[in-house]
Amino acid sequence: MGKLSTILGFLVMLVAIGAAVLSFFLFTARKDLAGRSAELSGTVASMVGKLENESGTTYKSRINFTPGEGDQAAKETGSLSWNEYRGARDKATGEHPAYTKLLGEAVRLATDINEQRNALAQSLATVAADMKIPETDLDPTALTNLAESDQFTKSSNRILSLSKAVVGRDEAMIQTLLTCARAIDFDLPTSSFRDRDENVDEDGVVSLGDFKHSAPLLAFSGEVSGINERCNEYAKTIVDGVSRVNKFKWETQVDQISDKEQYGSVCTSLLNDFEGLNQQLVQFEQARNRITSLKVQIEELEEEQEAHKEEIADLNRKVEDLKRLVAGKRIKAPPPGTPGAKPVDIDPDIEGKIVQVNDEWNFVVLNLGREKGVDEEMEMLVARADDLVARLQISKVLRKICIAEILPEVQTASVKVGDRVILPDKKVAPPKKRR
Repeated sequence: MGKLSTILGFLVMLVAIGAAVLSFFLFTARKDLAGRSAELSGTVASMVGKLENESGTTYKSRINFTPGEGDQAAKETGSLSWNEYRGARDKATGEHPAYTKLLGEAVRLATDINEQRNALAQSLATVAADMKIPETDLDPTALTNLAESDQFTKSSNRILSLSKAVVGRDEAMIQTLLTCARAIDFDLPTSSFRDRDENVDEDGVVSLGDFKHSAPLLAFSGEVSGINERCNEYAKTIVDGVSRVNKFKWETQVDQISDKEQYGSVCTSLLNDFEGLNQQLVQFEQARNRITSLKVQIEELEEEQEAHKEEIADLNRKVEDLKRLVAGKRIKAPPPGTPGAKPVDIDPDIEGKIVQVNDEWNFVVLNLGREKGVDEEMEMLVARADDLVARLQISKVLRKICIAEILPEVQTASVKVGDRVILPDKKVAPPKKRR
């Protein structure tokens, strides 16, 4: 009995020692398990907080965790704490559906973030392709490769840099188009490049579409084309006009008018030619005025000629009367100085010309009349060069002309139109008698 008690006591002692050792190991394992659980819960809560940051979701308010102090796991707080886990246990199934739901929401948040990231990366890749970034300069897969974060940063910066360059280029083009539109007096509103079409879906949600530039740019393009056509027509008209005005000596090289490098000098040359052409027009106008004046003078001369014709006709009638009067006899005027001779107040240097000769009736017409002091019955001499040709006796005097009879007794040659007529007192060579 004594040996049995000793053995039992020894066994109890062994069991006690084993229990103590087991309890130590269980405590250590429980402590490690609690620590790991706290780290996992804290990590999940931290990941949710970082993923939700500025995302517009409310996961962080539902999935959270605050560890306890020291080894007191019971003092953990938050939806991922030990107490929440234990309290969410379904006694019937032994599962923790509420706790599992929270972990599922964390996974869903990570999944949504990943899908958005992939969609954003795909959009960036599409934008890069639309902006003609070569794949050798931008690898689209670098936008989704988390193992190479520096490549993502590099690719993003390239897209950002190019997008800024494109925006700058577009702004410069817009300003250039607006400047050109103002230059040709075309109304191209700035809103054409700033405003976008608004699309409303069946739920009334408004979304922005394309910019409203298509119609204004099409109209602007048509205006520019029209101006270009007009410029070409202007150039062609100038060339045709110069070729048609072929009496003017043009200095302009019209074949250079369509050359944009020579256009300025051609226009200057055209202005100079137009000035020269205008000077010629002024001269033509002056010549036309002179012609008009001459026409007036001609008309006056024609009227005077008509008056002379009437005088000549009257003279012819008088000549006919004289013909009948002198038929068969001659009228002899008294020689100068004889009693009864009519005194004449006349310029001693008077001189005229024979303008008409009538050999049949032996009379001539002189371009001397009453205006020169000539009177009837005066005698005058006909001279050719320095020779005396004949003597005349005036029988009829008009205003500018007179009729004279040739006195044959002193005639040395035939009287001709253009012979000089002078007074007898004027010295000439002695007459040569007829043989």
